Amino acid sequence: MITSDPLTAVRGGLADFQRGDIPALLARLDDAIVWETPFPAGAIPYGGTRRGKEQVAAFFRELDETVQITRFDLHDFLTADGTIVVIGTYDGTFRTSGKRASADFAFVFRVRDDKIVAFREYSDPTAVLAAYGAA
Repeated sequence: MITSDPLTAVRGGLADFQRGDIPALLARLDDAIVWETPFPAGAIPYGGTRRGKEQVAAFFRELDETVQITRFDLHDFLTADGTIVVIGTYDGTFRTSGKRASADFAFVFRVRDDKIVAFREYSDPTAVLAAYGAA
């Protein structure tokens, strides 16, 4: 899959996620991807740092098993030298507790040779941890 620039790779990956096409999203990732969330690995099933496509695939499986995402809005995209920052908001309902959580986020993607090589989420984990029952 060839893209014309880093923003195209990131927009494509986010569109894949919104459609639920995780295999297409994974195809946009570098084999050595580093995927980081602000949620402690021991507190939230999909939390922590993942390395490599297999672990990122597990992240998406665990996310789907844990929470039903009800809103995923992307507000702004900022770009600089292979780094894309995405500002947005998400809402979800946790399957075990039935509680809902919302968060504003900043996603930082690093892209090299048309592949996403790093992802880091910045958000306040308080609402997510409370809704999951881990707070």
